[in-house]
Amino acid sequence: MALTTLNLDLPTFAQIRSKQAAARLEAARRNIRTYKAALPTNQTSDWSLAQTSANAEVRRSLRGLRARSRELQRNNALFKRFVWMMGQNIVGPEGMTLSDVVDGDEENELDAELNEQIIKAFREWSLPENASTSGKLSWADQQKLAIETVARDGEVLIRKRIDAPNKFGFALQFLDVTWLDETFNAVLSNGNRVLMSVELDSFDRPVAYWLTRPSSDFLYPEYGPLKPRTRVPAEEIMHLFIVTEHEAQARGVPHGHAVMEMLNTLNGYVDGELYKNRAAACVTDYLIPPKNDEHNEFYEKDELQSVEGFESGAVRELDTAVQQILPPGWDIKSNDPNLPAGNFDPFVKGAERYVASGLNVPYFRLASDLEGVNYTSSRAGDNDARDLYRFFQRWLRDHFCRPVIFAWAREQLLHNAAPIRALDYARLNPTYNARGWDSVDPEKDSNAAVNNIDNALDTHTRVLAERGLDFRQVVKKLKREHQQLAEAGIVKPSKLKAQAAPPRRQGDPAESADD
Repeated sequence: MALTTLNLDLPTFAQIRSKQAAARLEAARRNIRTYKAALPTNQTSDWSLAQTSANAEVRRSLRGLRARSRELQRNNALFKRFVWMMGQNIVGPEGMTLSDVVDGDEENELDAELNEQIIKAFREWSLPENASTSGKLSWADQQKLAIETVARDGEVLIRKRIDAPNKFGFALQFLDVTWLDETFNAVLSNGNRVLMSVELDSFDRPVAYWLTRPSSDFLYPEYGPLKPRTRVPAEEIMHLFIVTEHEAQARGVPHGHAVMEMLNTLNGYVDGELYKNRAAACVTDYLIPPKNDEHNEFYEKDELQSVEGFESGAVRELDTAVQQILPPGWDIKSNDPNLPAGNFDPFVKGAERYVASGLNVPYFRLASDLEGVNYTSSRAGDNDARDLYRFFQRWLRDHFCRPVIFAWAREQLLHNAAPIRALDYARLNPTYNARGWDSVDPEKDSNAAVNNIDNALDTHTRVLAERGLDFRQVVKKLKREHQQLAEAGIVKPSKLKAQAAPPRRQGDPAESADD
């Protein structure tokens, strides 16, 4: 029998250590030109690495996001306040108002008069009976509804109606954005694509919208499942949303999408604590019956736990300022839940701060919590939030207010409800007065503004615009007030700056006492 020779040529410990060092060096070399967040580890195993487009992500999630966002506005106090804050701080009580319409010479009286006449006609159209097809919304109401809908749904759908039954022949009709069916996607014979009911050309510019009556509009079952689609040219539709990911994005997403899960979890936690505290408060004491082998001299057979009013499982109501004598052998156990728990308030505040950060609004404004807030912290928080509000004001002006005034003016060329000619339409360049904000410390900010104006570091126009006022309108009102005061013989006290007397040069005659 032949013996097999074993190969005992094993590596030495030095060779093993050398190979291990080389492997570590190679691994380090591979990781030098990479990002740690992209490495698959045990801690990042649930972190998605899917490569998708903005439209693909929106298509899968939009319907559920919108439904849950609407539910939060109905039943969540924080999100409801956020939506209100957006409308109140961006639009304000009066909305964006026209300052000028026609681009012309400010010194030209004809241009100034034309501006006043057009603004007056547009102000008349802004009334609810003219501005909306339903007669329910004024122009300011429509601006507020547009912003609040974008904050909640991520997008708003408005149709321009040139067949409105008013003397201007123009009105706006707000449509539920569910009229755009997310499941309708197609490639048309003309080469256009339909993404979530939005028809796009080769430049990704909307050319039409396919409206489908949502099933929620069929209030009666006899209508059946029929869902006819209607193609409406893009010239008649305003589909407004914030582009958050990519220019090719066809639909918008709710503003609070990143914090909706936290809001729902926080709402459930608060409800659980509330119900737990309520249940603990309702049950104050437990009555414990005696054991069966005790107090036999008092109870008859089988009557140990059936004393009237003290049956097992019975519930007894408590009266105030009353002490009750228990039957022999019965004991009492008090229920002291010591609620709420000490970590309730810190947890809720931490969650609310997380939500406020995701919504880009100050925590103390969102939660109405002014505890510990001072002038410096409130000013810093408000200034940061006002940058967000100014962004939305600019967005609302460019994407909603300007298209509306141009569409309204174009119809007036036919209806003559406003003095707009073709030449005037070509010169349209509307400017708006947006809502401003009061200062946290009005006296300090007013003094600073006066000082900046006196030193040519700022202008009256910008300072007044910061407060939502138009400089020319303020000047006109001041002039009219001065005229009315002068006609009434009322002298308005003026605040004059004290001027220091020039120093007296040597040799000048001293002022006499008589002077």
